[in-house]
Amino acid sequence: MTSRSTSPPSVVRPLAGVQTINLLLGAVATVIGAVGWGVPGLIAAAAGTTMACANLWVLRRSAGRAVRRALRDGGAVALGGLMTALVLKTTLLLGLVAVAVWGLRLAVVPFALGISVLVASLVVSGLRTGLSEAV
Repeated sequence: MTSRSTSPPSVVRPLAGVQTINLLLGAVATVIGAVGWGVPGLIAAAAGTTMACANLWVLRRSAGRAVRRALRDGGAVALGGLMTALVLKTTLLLGLVAVAVWGLRLAVVPFALGISVLVASLVVSGLRTGLSEAV
């Protein structure tokens, strides 16, 4: 398998389900932000949701790349690359959150609601997986 492969490795495919749940919960969070805080809440929740979806996209892509690299070059090389990518991603995400909250002065609660959909998506997906395996 080459690093240019477009199909994700089978161990990364469960993240596709998380991505769908993430989008659905993001839409719900954005609506709640709009209903609860008006236009400022809509903008803040949409910004948070966008960051959560982008974060998951980067995680999924990095994990797929690391698995392909591990299959090709070995685990230690892949782990080093994955750790570097995750540190860079997290640093960028924290910077964007700071700009959103302090620089753009987005409403904090709806923004937090939007960006939290990633955690909720992971929990829901984990529960779905666990329940389906238990049955």
